[in-house]
Amino acid sequence: PTRRSSDLSATGLSSGAGYTFEAFATNSSGTTYSAATAFTTLAAPTVNSPTFTDVTSSSAALGGDIASNGGSTITKWGVVYALTSANSNPQIGGTGVTEVDASGTPSGPFTVPATGLSAATGYTFEAFAINSIGTTYTSAANFTTAAPGVITAWTFPTTAGAPDNSPAPTYG
Repeated sequence: PTRRSSDLSATGLSSGAGYTFEAFATNSSGTTYSAATAFTTLAAPTVNSPTFTDVTSSSAALGGDIASNGGSTITKWGVVYALTSANSNPQIGGTGVTEVDASGTPSGPFTVPATGLSAATGYTFEAFAINSIGTTYTSAANFTTAAPGVITAWTFPTTAGAPDNSPAPTYG
């Protein structure tokens, strides 16, 4: 008997979708099918939940949550941000966009420092992740940096149990 193998390409498949296929051979005795084989095509990463914390007049901790690598190694991930007035949908290479790449393991929640920000200013940011299939961004989120020298608390020192009427401000 002659043995023959064939490689076929399937086109038009959706990314991240599951498929099943069977091979078959037909001769004068009939048709025989292989066992069904399932596979899932690769997809772009899934990144959720843009987060911001520790916002000061000049910095913030920005991040996201990588829920899936899409079946392909994530090669870069982090955050992009811009002044909201300049770009309300920041993406890599966009107008006025600053990119801050993360390090470590590209899975789960991550944060990166955004520094050198202007005080009392609105910013828009998105977390992102890149693999061989593409780049995925979270939805855009906004935050405003604190004004400089904002009093965050008042302390009232005491002398021998009597309050001092000269409060000392604490600046943030």
